[in-house]
Amino acid sequence: MSLYHAHAGQAEIIRTIQKDQSYIDEIRGQLSEILLLVSQRNWFKYQHLCKLIAEILYHHYAIVNNLQTLGEEYTGIIQVDSNYVMLPNKALQIFAILLEYGGEHVVDRILTRLQTEIDRSEEILPEAKENL
Repeated sequence: MSLYHAHAGQAEIIRTIQKDQSYIDEIRGQLSEILLLVSQRNWFKYQHLCKLIAEILYHHYAIVNNLQTLGEEYTGIIQVDSNYVMLPNKALQIFAILLEYGGEHVVDRILTRLQTEIDRSEEILPEAKENL
């Protein structure tokens, strides 16, 4: 069965994201409360990770179980492959979610490490270091 003629409009996509975000915010709040119950010191140290963990958990659960997210279900959106025939590859979906929610952090760490290596390098001329 082809889903070729079933295209989601901009309004449906925005509403899906808003609905998903409301559930992710709820999960983030609950994770933050659990962390606070464990230890205030740990809460101050790790509470910034609650949003990232909530986003990954929310989407990972839906992908692994071949489910729509609650936002997709609310608006009737179904993710399909480029041929409009079947669900996208799970590994590809998980990779996309990890990049979307954790990619910026990874890229920042890589760039920081590269900058440190450039600064330490004696083989690179000082003028070149300034340009990098």
